[in-house]
Amino acid sequence: MMSADEPDENRAAPVPAFAPKAPADMARLSPPRAGYLTAALLTLWIIVLHGLYLFRAGPLWRDEAGTVDFAAMPTLGDIWHNLRYDNFPPLFVAVARVWTLAGLDSDLSYRALGFLVGMGTLAALWWCARKLGGQAPLLGLALYAANPVAIRVGDAVRPYGLGVALLLPASALIWGFAQNPGKRTLVWAALAAVLSVQCLYQNAVFVMAFSCAAWVVLAGRREWKTAWQTGIIGLAAALSLLPYCGVIRQSMEWGDIARREIHFDSILGALGGALQAPGGGMAAVWAGLLAAALGAAVHCGIRQRQQAMVYCGAVLLAGPALYLVFLWAVQLPPRSWYFLVLLAPAALMLDAILGGMESRRWQLGRAALSLILVLGCGRACYQSVQFRQSNIDLVAARLKASAPPGDVILVFPWYYGVSLQRHFDASRWSTVPPLSEVRIHRLDLVKKAMMTENPIRPLLDQMRDALRSGRRVWFVGDFPAPPAGGNPGAELPPYREGMKVTEDAYFSSWVFEITALAQRHGLKGGPVTIPVPGGQPVNPLENVSVVMVQGWKE
Repeated sequence: MMSADEPDENRAAPVPAFAPKAPADMARLSPPRAGYLTAALLTLWIIVLHGLYLFRAGPLWRDEAGTVDFAAMPTLGDIWHNLRYDNFPPLFVAVARVWTLAGLDSDLSYRALGFLVGMGTLAALWWCARKLGGQAPLLGLALYAANPVAIRVGDAVRPYGLGVALLLPASALIWGFAQNPGKRTLVWAALAAVLSVQCLYQNAVFVMAFSCAAWVVLAGRREWKTAWQTGIIGLAAALSLLPYCGVIRQSMEWGDIARREIHFDSILGALGGALQAPGGGMAAVWAGLLAAALGAAVHCGIRQRQQAMVYCGAVLLAGPALYLVFLWAVQLPPRSWYFLVLLAPAALMLDAILGGMESRRWQLGRAALSLILVLGCGRACYQSVQFRQSNIDLVAARLKASAPPGDVILVFPWYYGVSLQRHFDASRWSTVPPLSEVRIHRLDLVKKAMMTENPIRPLLDQMRDALRSGRRVWFVGDFPAPPAGGNPGAELPPYREGMKVTEDAYFSSWVFEITALAQRHGLKGGPVTIPVPGGQPVNPLENVSVVMVQGWKE
């Protein structure tokens, strides 16, 4: 059978009205109905997972705290001025600002905002699957939406979830323009592309992939005028990012201390972490489905001229290739959640290709596979979405109760201070190194501290005074013991441009000086228990420990 996007003269004749009807029992078991029923059940389960995360995630962790503090700045001018300290365009911050100005500024209220974004992503999967001809989004639900990383990060108060929710419609609308060229479809596709890149810079990579895939289809139809018009979509997205050129250029002034020499094996390792989050065999499942989809796209798309499959197959090839090159070019340590913008459209394209196959057994197999995948990973997903995102609120409560004024409280790494300041007066404690601004992530201040001669000397003096006078020193975060012998090592010289020394080397030097002093002169102390209600597990990225030291010995 020809696809719906073929010209009228090439389409098969309609089925005669007197064609015999299938028996009722076969209709009930037809692949489309089985697919929709399975997808509905999977959607309900995924909504339950989102609901569990909503009520179990707890306080905002540091990245989320930085986002809401951006949103709560006094004026839009303040947000623009500080945008250079963030890694995202301002669309999600604008949404969070509206939410905040509406009085919804508690941690649970922000969690509700993330929940709504998650529901929007589910809706986008369903809508886009229909637009791309894949019927119910079975694989999109099983491979992406049920992935615990997609739930935890997509529902977090960060731009990733909204970025994915906007990127998916862009893929469908760009295909809609290729299928039905016109001013209206062009405007909608360009608008979707612009909104998606205004949420995540990296979405521009996928807008390029979608546009190139549409160009392939249109060039194959020799519709050269329309093919070149696809460039308008990418151009509109690119032009919308021009106002941030200065912002990006300014951020590069301190970006050198965070960049690392990144190899493809580390990028692939982070990708593997995203794929394997629901279960150990998911990377193999993805690889198998990708091979099957590309084979189907070649067979049905090229040989049978099913152009939607050509488009989706081209996206599956171009999107990952361009994104891996992008990650390698930016030279930032890769994280598993960076790949959500890759997995979501990839799962959607797999659905569109494999859902377009006409075989009854193939369609029932797709529904069965999706159900098996979700059931097989159900326990791991259920447990994963119930992690507390941070215990920083519990740490703050303990410090308020046990650390009177005069005690010294040190926080390391410095970025724990971004979340701690939401719960505990920032004048009562100091980060290592001391930073004048802890509401948001200020790498420029970290670099300034690295360029300063011994920036932690005031902290060492405060520690000595406190311990000698009978007060206590509290270490909040990760304070490793100095090397064997208690010798912190040589003090590093102030950082200068071009030095082949990373920020980690300075952090180690500073924290070893601090812990060496406590080890040599602290009389007593030890870890402080921070119980979590109900024994709930805590996100390892912000499971903050506390150690107390008091007394003085020479």
